[in-house]
Amino acid sequence: LSDPTAYFAGISSLLVDQSSTHVVFTDRDAGTYSNKVNGGALAKLNPDGQQIRPFAITSDGERVLYTLFSSGGTVESGIYSIPIDGGDAMLLFKGIANEVSLSPDGKRVVYIYWQPDNGFQLFSLAVGGGTPIRLSLEGSYWVSTRIIISPDSSRVVYVGCADSDAPWL
Repeated sequence: LSDPTAYFAGISSLLVDQSSTHVVFTDRDAGTYSNKVNGGALAKLNPDGQQIRPFAITSDGERVLYTLFSSGGTVESGIYSIPIDGGDAMLLFKGIANEVSLSPDGKRVVYIYWQPDNGFQLFSLAVGGGTPIRLSLEGSYWVSTRIIISPDSSRVVYVGCADSDAPWL
């Protein structure tokens, strides 16, 4: 890989794509990079001053999906998709999303989104964008940050509660 003494200290997140050709990581300075496993130049994936939160690599290894919490400037908070070798990011969903998980079949992104009137809710969105689908039950108020997607991508398991004062479901 590229210069390990300069870039690989303080790694907080690390993923390898399914074909084992790329590694994506976040360093101690909150930069998120992609590098070909056989070496070459690093591709920076996040805008300067903006920290990428949890990320996932699509099953075809072509794109990195991530959430971004914008601290101002011209970049909006949301779920983004960017080519694994860098380039222009595409906004898939505008809003503060947490815990992005990619379905095993690589077709959907599952995430938690805060709605002022409904609390934390669980949604699903096609990898290419489109209209989000709410997955959490009607009347639920809170969804935990632990999301499990079945191996066949047909089910999502999560923990939540019915309203702000209710016991766990």
